Amino acid sequence: MNSKSMSPQESLELISQIIEEARCRISENGFLFFLWGAILAFCGIVQFALLHSPWKAYNYYPYLLTIPGFLYSWYYSVKKAPSRNWKANIVGKTISWTWIVLGSNMMLLGFFYYSVLKNTLIPYLLLLTAIGVIVTGLLLAKRELFYLGLAVNGIALLSFFAPLTYQPLLMAVSYIFALLIPGWKSMQYAKHSS
Repeated sequence: MNSKSMSPQESLELISQIIEEARCRISENGFLFFLWGAILAFCGIVQFALLHSPWKAYNYYPYLLTIPGFLYSWYYSVKKAPSRNWKANIVGKTISWTWIVLGSNMMLLGFFYYSVLKNTLIPYLLLLTAIGVIVTGLLLAKRELFYLGLAVNGIALLSFFAPLTYQPLLMAVSYIFALLIPGWKSMQYAKHSS
């Protein structure tokens, strides 16, 4: 191990390099942001429509799409891993594990705790999403993501007071702006920069 201390300039350059590597990884994985934004926005819109239809009893069925979404995300991540020419740094690992833990908790809450949470399920899911977006924005030094996370946090807190029939619509809008659009932008950036 090298015991030589770094100058402040070298430390800043190392930090910038770590953040840039993580940004590249997120740009590469902007597809996963886009995918989950699309899946969850679709689920929210369909649930909203079902809640305002004669098929109200089936309103939770769209969320079954999250199961193949999870499986595909896992497959996509494993398939992409060997093609990477770099090792994940601490920023990239922190972002990945943050989303793995938050996503797993969101799926568990949705599928196993619905009967306990009832009208507060969507607000709690949005709060977990906000945490993930805020952490990602902070670690990548992307103000846009950070502020989108704060906006989702605000929507989550307001949705505690919204009628259950409108919460899925609030969720859909949140996922469009916090995941789908940033994911699409990251994919476009990666496409044009390569």
